[in-house]
Parts: sequence; structure tokens; C-alpha cells
Amino acid sequence: MPSLTDGFNLDISGVAGFLGGEASVAASTTAHMIYAQSRWVGWYNQPGSYDIARYYGQLSPSGLFRALYPGVESNQDPTSLFKYTGPLGPRFNGVHTGTVLQQTGHVARLFHRWCANTPSSTVHSQEVKRRVTTPATVIVAHLTHIPGSTIPIRQKIRDKRSMLAILPTLASLTTCALCGMLGDWFCFSMILLGIVASGISACVLGSGRLLFEHPLPISPSTPPGDGLLGDERDFIVLKGAESTVNMITRGSFSLEFASRPTYNDIGMCSLLLTLQFVAQLLVVPQGTLHGQILFIVSLACSWAYNSYLSTLDRDAFQQELLVTAVLQLDSHQLLKCSLDTRPSAAVFVILLLAPARTENLRRIMDHIIPNDTAVWNKWKLDVLDCIERDFLIEAQETFVFDFRTAPVSWTHQESALLEILRDDAAAAAEVYRAYIAQ
Repeated sequence: MPSLTDGFNLDISGVAGFLGGEASVAASTTAHMIYAQSRWVGWYNQPGSYDIARYYGQLSPSGLFRALYPGVESNQDPTSLFKYTGPLGPRFNGVHTGTVLQQTGHVARLFHRWCANTPSSTVHSQEVKRRVTTPATVIVAHLTHIPGSTIPIRQKIRDKRSMLAILPTLASLTTCALCGMLGDWFCFSMILLGIVASGISACVLGSGRLLFEHPLPISPSTPPGDGLLGDERDFIVLKGAESTVNMITRGSFSLEFASRPTYNDIGMCSLLLTLQFVAQLLVVPQGTLHGQILFIVSLACSWAYNSYLSTLDRDAFQQELLVTAVLQLDSHQLLKCSLDTRPSAAVFVILLLAPARTENLRRIMDHIIPNDTAVWNKWKLDVLDCIERDFLIEAQETFVFDFRTAPVSWTHQESALLEILRDDAAAAAEVYRAYIAQ
């Protein structure tokens, strides 16, 4: 009696197309980011080899790759392809250097997000509770590490994910061995080809050297880089040398390969993956039904692992690299201070950055509080006058605002608003004294 499988053949080309390659591309960039030895975790038969080849073929300036992968831009930057770049960061105002950056880079955005999400000590005023409108958080970051302009970065292996990386390799090796035991040398050779092609590509792609680069000050005698990095919700006061602050405001990750600018080794890997894709489409249908099923199982296991990797938060890994390997910062160097109103937050920021040139403090104050009316301008002027007159480094723990009376020509509403704002400034001084006492 003939077997039910006689003459039956899976549409393996349809299966390969079904599994797709977007997850494989995303997984390859994530693996490079989280594994110190990413070259050794890609040895498995995975789907989407053509998509991977097409994606990394963009590095090559050769016209051959434009012909092989139409619609893809060539001669791309590896740092961008491996997702070490991203959206721009918030505005930065330097209080001593006078630096004003309307937008900072991706690194500043990563640092801002890390500060906002990292638990740390929080300072609250212990005195009388005042009015509450729009609460704000001011985060003080003390930056002490002063590195060179170029910092080599070594990614860390995380035990849990390192062990998971073994699973698709075991699945591919097992299915390959079973195909050999069944005598299906077509599927055996194609699974083995997938393992070798993906492994060689992982070795080449994992050979990139990750660096962190930032400009050094033009002179060793430059003033401190203290300033405000902030968006509409969280204000981060950076305190440290200008070279250290530059790492956040002007720094960037860079990925370098020994084969630049031609990237011939990566180009050859793209060709190998393309040949693998074509060979598997042509050869696997010649195998037995059981061999084809085993081939699909190897792809499915790899696809599941790649899908898992592609869902991981790459920003979180970059934050960890930035904070631990570059800034060498921990949560103990952060202090969060809660303010009940935005004017209080503005005054607290100014107190943290004082003493400094009054015009620089006013610029930062205007950034936080853009209100431009007679009452608001009078209040800002009063705050800055008090700081310029009474703020002493040796007596920070006793600083209070000593405001003069409001102009008699003002209306009752204007005088009342000014008193409310002065009360907010007094509340900020309370939090500042609690901060100094920490």
C-alpha cells in the first residue's frame, strides 16, 4: 500500500516567504548591542537571509549591490544601520559656558530618559505645605568621570539572554542531524548551509568596534559645564567639567569596521546570504516530506528567537552602555527634587546653578518660564536680584529670599499674583535648603 506521503511536497518557497526577515534584521542589530561576543550567537539556520543581505548590502559603495538589491541606498553609515542613532534630545543651556543647544543629540535623549526612569533619592521640603499647580521634578546629576575624546566600549553578556541564544543553534543542529539520519541529504545540506552562512555573517558583523566619541574643550581652563537639560516635564541639572557634560550634550556612538570604507567582507556576506536564499528555495523541495518538515522546524525556532530579540528595548541597552561604560555613573549620583509648581522648579534650578552671570541665569529662567508680562518680568528680576545680592556659597544652607514690596502703582490682581510667585520662590528655597542638608 503506498504511503500517504508519496508524491507529496511542501511549498517550501511559500513557507520561507511566510516566515519573513524583518525580525531577523532587527535581531541582528539587537544581538550586536547586547552581546560582547555577538559573532558567536548567530550560528543557526534562520529565515529572511535575503532581507538580511539586502539590509547590510547598503554598506557597500559598489554598484553591484545596487543592481542586486534595487531600491536600496548604498554607502550607508554602519552606526545608523546598527541602530546606534535615534531621535534628537532636549534643549541644553550652559550657565557658565554660555552654550545654548536648541536640540541635543541621541545620547542626551538616552540620558534624559535614564534619569527620568531611574529610582534615586528624592528631596522634599519639610516645612509648611504651599500651593500645588503643575508639579515638576528637578534631577541633579553629578558627573565626575573625565575620559578622553574616544572611548572603546565593550558590550556585556547577560547570562539569561546568552543561554537563550543557544536554543536556535541546538534546534538547527538537531534538525540537521535528524535529516542526515533519515538520509535526506538535500535538507541536511541546506540546513547546514544556513547555519554556516548565518554564522559567518554573524562573525563578520560582530567584528565591528563600538566607540563613543565627544569633543574635548578647546582649553583645559574652560569653566565648568554646568547647565540645564530639559523638556516640558523633567529638568535635569548637569554639574561637572565641560568635557564630561559634552559627552551627554555632544557625544555619539560610532561603529567602525576594519574593512571601511569598502566593507568588502560585509558585501561578501550579503552575497553568501543571497546564495543561501536561492539555494534553499531550489534544493529543499527535492527533499523528503520529513526533511522539509525538519527544515521548517529549524526556521520556526530561529524565527521565534529572532522575534524575541526584536522586541527588546534597544534604547534601554544603549542607556546601560552610556551610563556604565561611558559616564561610569550610578543612581547614587542622582538626586530628584519634587517641586509643587513650575515657578518653584525654575527658581530651584537657578539656585542649583548659582552663582553665575545674571544674564545666563535669566536665559535659563526664561526657557523654563516663557511668560513675558510686567508681573512675571518683575518677579524674575526680583529673584535674580536676591540671588546676586544674598546668595553666598558658604551660607547656602541658610539662604532665603528677601523681597522688596510690590510697586504701589500696580492693581490688586497684579500685586496678588506677584505675592503668589514670591511664595513659590520661597518654597523653592525651602527645597534647596533641604537639598544642601542631604
